[in-house]
Amino acid sequence: MGFTGDYHVYRDALSSPGYAHFATCRDDLDGDRTDTQLFDNESPAVGTGYSYLITADDGMGEGTLGLARCTERSTSRRARDRGREPVGL
Repeated sequence: MGFTGDYHVYRDALSSPGYAHFATCRDDLDGDRTDTQLFDNESPAVGTGYSYLITADDGMGEGTLGLARCTERSTSRRARDRGREPVGL
């Protein structure tokens, strides 16, 4: 039996992530949040790039956002709770 939930997409410029902010919820980029594929049709400016963070939500809650400098990233601002606001500590 496979995963039965959906995924959340967080994206930001490579130059932006930091301790207080590491991504913005961009679920709008993914037409089918239940599969494991993401096609981002937006291109970063020349000489820049995007960072992505993908989390899973099994219906009981969104999973961890991972570790940042030896501690877990804040869970206080998640995709389904805050829409497309920046996520961070």
